[in-house]
Amino acid sequence: MNQPISYANVDFTKAGYSSNEGNLLADLVLEYAKKYAKTNNKPEPDFCLLNSGGIRTIIPKGVVTVENIFEVSPFENEMVLLQLDGSRMKEMFDYLRIEKKGHPLAGIKLVYKKDKLISAQIEGKNFDPTKKYWVVTIDYLMNGGDRMNFFMKSDAQEITHLKLRDILLEQVKNYKILPDIKDQRLVFED
Repeated sequence: MNQPISYANVDFTKAGYSSNEGNLLADLVLEYAKKYAKTNNKPEPDFCLLNSGGIRTIIPKGVVTVENIFEVSPFENEMVLLQLDGSRMKEMFDYLRIEKKGHPLAGIKLVYKKDKLISAQIEGKNFDPTKKYWVVTIDYLMNGGDRMNFFMKSDAQEITHLKLRDILLEQVKNYKILPDIKDQRLVFED
């Protein structure tokens, strides 16, 4: 558990709508899922949505150990790929607007103004309501956890049986220093 696997130049916390910890974890999962999809001939995810409640603690500044990742992600959640049509995507946008929580996102940027969605970009392109999108998330959310009921209505599913924690451990080891990513992915302008 004390094995060093990376280094953090700053504290990684889940404070704010687009926290550096949420951004990091979502990026790591999306990056892994894209590699997994190519290797296993599965649909490549367009974006990642995790839940802020699944992040149990900070990654403190300094040496990052195996134990840190177990503390951040103590659950037995598994990575899943889900296909959402335009109406399910709109349900997701509404959910994020109403919840107003810093759920970790990667590959997607949503901007709300005065309680209305004014911009939705996925992989740098405007949201297309006629398109079906693949999202990487976890089985807990796929089953309606955190009231993310739109996931239970997905058009297609790819169950990987890969533990989120194992994915994070593998991905974190790829970085000598964890990237402190501060771009805004969930924006509320009032």
